[in-house]
Amino acid sequence: MRIRSQQVGPGSSGFAGTLDLPSTEDDGPPEGLTLDQIIDVTLARSLDLRQKFIEIPMARADVLQASLRANPVFYQDGQLLMYRPGQYNRAEPGGPQQFDTNVNIPLDVSGKRRARTAVAVRAQKVLEAQYQDAVRQRIDDIYDGFVGVLNARQTLRYARQSVQGLEQLLAQTEKLFKAGQVTQLELDRVENQVRIASLGLVDAEGAYRRARLNLGSLMNLPADEGSRLEIRGNIDIPAPPLPPIDELRRVALDERPDVQAFRLGVSRAHADVRLAKANAYSDVYVLWQPYTFQDNTPYGVRSATSWALGVTVPLPIYNRNQGGILRAKMNVDQSRIQLADVERQALIDIEVACSGLPGRPPPDPRASANRDPRRPRDPQQDD
Repeated sequence: MRIRSQQVGPGSSGFAGTLDLPSTEDDGPPEGLTLDQIIDVTLARSLDLRQKFIEIPMARADVLQASLRANPVFYQDGQLLMYRPGQYNRAEPGGPQQFDTNVNIPLDVSGKRRARTAVAVRAQKVLEAQYQDAVRQRIDDIYDGFVGVLNARQTLRYARQSVQGLEQLLAQTEKLFKAGQVTQLELDRVENQVRIASLGLVDAEGAYRRARLNLGSLMNLPADEGSRLEIRGNIDIPAPPLPPIDELRRVALDERPDVQAFRLGVSRAHADVRLAKANAYSDVYVLWQPYTFQDNTPYGVRSATSWALGVTVPLPIYNRNQGGILRAKMNVDQSRIQLADVERQALIDIEVACSGLPGRPPPDPRASANRDPRRPRDPQQDD
């Protein structure tokens, strides 16, 4: 508070002044955490990010499972077995007993394993991009929380400075009131200003504590540590020059992980179509019977051994997975619509982030002519 004395008659206030900002900038204690340190702590301690990261090795396990081949089938059987031993005779021929060893080997003639593996690989890439987007959003939350703490701390400094200046003004006004130079109304007005400023100080202290608790929660700190969290930084820093708006749009569409995740989702949808077509045909089973034993002992002749080879082919007459193929194709269209919506939102985010900032470069009118036709139309750019 900068106070200036005036010699005036009774009934008039003898002081006039304006509230000053704190004389020096406060970057916080030297041991306070910087923004980079807070980001490192958050990424290392975040339980939400940790559980999302576990989905990536789970997806790798899915890739391994999808790449496995179907197991062959082994079975042993006996045929023409008699209820009582020695029942066979020459007068009533029958049999002879036969024992077979069989192995059925499935053959993936339609490429289901390759298509299934491709779907799992693309699903893994989608999860990796989604995890990158979760990290990006968490870092963005840290930026907001860090700025919120800086803003609350600065507001608290202003509130304290205001209370201190108004208390000085009240002390001087009380002296003038006792000297009869100001009225009771003017003294009451200053006292009310002190009360209001004191309430504002209490509110600023609470807002500062809440801002530190919110930032500590993002860092996965206990409540008592979050309420005592100290940061080091200044809210008044020079802003770097912005790149051209068209460059920001290009970076958003090409680099943002949420856009990449949906773009990879379209690729996975195409892989699902190929898998659905491959599932239209069942495996062909090759039967290999390496050993067959015929017991000719009841006939007094030598027992025989032999082998056999066969094949089982399911006929795709009724079920060729028509519904699964149609659903997979519709999923491709749905994924493309979702991608277009995410790209549109990314362009809107660029416009919102750049709106009102000083030094924003004007959009290039030639950008619409050179725009990738796969990307959604931006009405603001075209206008």
